[in-house]
Amino acid sequence: MSADLVQAYSLEKDREYVERVQMATVQGGDFAIRRDHGLFGSKPWWDAIRGGSVPTHRVDGVIVQIYRRGEWPEFEIEVDGERSTWALDGDAERYAVGKRVRIDFVTLEYQKPQPDGERSTRVVLGIWVEP
Repeated sequence: MSADLVQAYSLEKDREYVERVQMATVQGGDFAIRRDHGLFGSKPWWDAIRGGSVPTHRVDGVIVQIYRRGEWPEFEIEVDGERSTWALDGDAERYAVGKRVRIDFVTLEYQKPQPDGERSTRVVLGIWVEP
């Protein structure tokens, strides 16, 4: 992927989402994230990500579908024939079928397994889309 992508979403700028996850974590709710590297979205947490203590993953692909499942808009990307679905966060106007996309994310563990048995979740750090 070339460097000519524009950032459509940044977790660091999404204070509302960070605050919701922090509240759930402090209260020990269903979506509470483990605090092995500090409270979600805090300076120590970001330091752990930037320092490599929390592995960051990247996918580069092409948007192949945009849709709404329930009340949440999502998009599907294809990378080497494999498809994955992501929440359509940030500037919705930037997303379009056929555009190149890059997603940086981390995988974090919940404090306790979810009702569906999930033990971890992907947390998007940033999304960049072809202009």
